[in-house]
Amino acid sequence: VESYSNTIFTMPVKMVNKGEIVGFQCDIVVPDGISITTTNNRFDITLAGRESETHEIMTQKQPDGSIRVLVYSAYNEAFTGTEGALFNINLNVGDVNGSYEIIIKNIYLSSITTEIPVPNAVASIGVIKYRKGDANGDGRLSIVDLTSTAQYIMGIIPATFVFSSADIND
Repeated sequence: VESYSNTIFTMPVKMVNKGEIVGFQCDIVVPDGISITTTNNRFDITLAGRESETHEIMTQKQPDGSIRVLVYSAYNEAFTGTEGALFNINLNVGDVNGSYEIIIKNIYLSSITTEIPVPNAVASIGVIKYRKGDANGDGRLSIVDLTSTAQYIMGIIPATFVFSSADIND
């Protein structure tokens, strides 16, 4: 997965399962410089469409700093399908650059009768400092970027100009 610094993006967490799964729990660990966004003091982790209408999701920060995700169906209804995204995590990528790992640990799946431990999973995120086309470096793509690039071409160097962002044909 790739992202730009100083942006928010959604990372899907996918699973391939052989049998019916009615619930799961896991702990998510994010590195320094990246955080899970919140709305009204709740972590922005949402179900991704494989759930039934009876599935509920709960999140809670743990003493070790990880975020626990618990998804269950009070009626023991299974997730649909056997592969694809189970939930999405909205991540706030700060002013960082490089390769980072999101760790998903303490994973347990639940069938109607059995708890199934699963090995930890790791998602790698490559973060780059600039965004192609964002010539003025404000984090947005707009007409101002076009104007900044035109000024640069005409020899009028703007106060803020990110050449690597403006050079979109490399």
